[in-house]
Amino acid sequence: MMDFQHDGDVKNLHQEASLKLTELQQKLFLCGSKCNECFLHCILERSHPGNHSCKGDHRCKQACTHCSDDGAPCMQLNDCSDVAGHAGSHDCQQKEHTCHQECSYYGKVSNCNRKCSLHARHGGEHKCSSRMHMCLMPCSLPGCTNHCVNPFEKGDHDQHACHENWCPKSCEMPGCNRNCASKNHFHDLETRGNTVAKHHFCEYEHQCNELCEMPGLCEVQTELVKNTSTFQGKRSSFEYEYVSEQNWYRKYCCIAIPAFKVHTCNIL
Repeated sequence: MMDFQHDGDVKNLHQEASLKLTELQQKLFLCGSKCNECFLHCILERSHPGNHSCKGDHRCKQACTHCSDDGAPCMQLNDCSDVAGHAGSHDCQQKEHTCHQECSYYGKVSNCNRKCSLHARHGGEHKCSSRMHMCLMPCSLPGCTNHCVNPFEKGDHDQHACHENWCPKSCEMPGCNRNCASKNHFHDLETRGNTVAKHHFCEYEHQCNELCEMPGLCEVQTELVKNTSTFQGKRSSFEYEYVSEQNWYRKYCCIAIPAFKVHTCNIL
C-alpha cells in the first residue's frame, strides 16, 4: 500500500493548505490601536489601511458616577456624556460635577479627553480623565499611521514608537502573503540601513516552485480522444472508437524549503 505521507502530490497539497490556513489565521489578528473616535480598541484587521475604528457608536453606556454619589435615585441617574472607553469617573456634564474647562494637555497629546475631570472650582492646572497622556507625534516608521505611545510627561525621546511590536512587511518568498516573523516594528528601517543583507521572511517552510529535476518522467497520462475508424470485414463493416494520445508531465518539486531559507541548502 502506498504511503500517502511520502507522496509528492500529497506533500504539495499539505503545504498549500498550511499556507492558506496561516494566512486566514493572520487575518483574524486585530489591530489593537485606539479608535479615532473614542478610547476603545480598533477591531479591524492588523496593519489595515485608513482610520482606526471600534465599529461602535463611540458613546459611553454607563450612568453618571457623580449623580450616584449625590444620592440620586436610580431612575434619575443621568447617562455619561463622554466617549466610550474613557478613563476615570463617568460624568453627565449636565450639572457642575466637574470643572469642564479644557485640559492643559489638549492639542499636545494623542489621547486627551479634552474636558477637565477635576472637581469644580479646583486649583492648579486642568487635567482630563486620561491616566497618562501619550505623545502626539506619528510613529517613526514610514507608512505607519499610528501615534507614538511614549508618555508625553517624560519629555523628548529618540524614536516615536507605536503600540505595534511586529514588522508590517509580508514574507518575500514568491506566493507567500504571511507576515514577516520579526517582532521588531522597525525591522524594515534596519534592513535599509544595514550593509548586511536582511530580508523579510515568515517563520514557516515554503513550497518550492521549481519543476522536478530527477531523471525520467514524473507522470504519463493517457487522454481519451474519440477517433472513429471503420472495420471492414468480408461480409460486413462497422465503426468503432479507439483511445490514443499519451502525454508526459514534470511535476513541481515536493521538497519543502525550510523557514528563513531560499533553498534547501542556502541559509540566509
